[in-house]
Amino acid sequence: MRKLLTCLVAIASLSGCGLSNVYRMDVQQGNVFSDADLTRLKPGMSREQVLFIMGTPVVGTPFRDERWEYFYSLSHGADGTVERRQVTILFKGDALDTIERSF
Repeated sequence: MRKLLTCLVAIASLSGCGLSNVYRMDVQQGNVFSDADLTRLKPGMSREQVLFIMGTPVVGTPFRDERWEYFYSLSHGADGTVERRQVTILFKGDALDTIERSF
């Protein structure tokens, strides 16, 4: 009887271990950019100036080098919410033409 009681107490205490909160870390992906960075961009800026402010684009293709894509995603581990930001920068020649944002 004593052995059975000890076994039941051990099982009950170990089964409670799985109910504890597991730490989930925040995950950032892409380029980190702020609204202040975007306000610094002006039409007519060169590609080098845009690279200095925004960094290297996440998506760039050799076939369409007039379009640069910047993407940022922050997944909050604690509550599972996801923050997404996407900016598309379009060039005409070597000069900044248009900025499109979706956030």
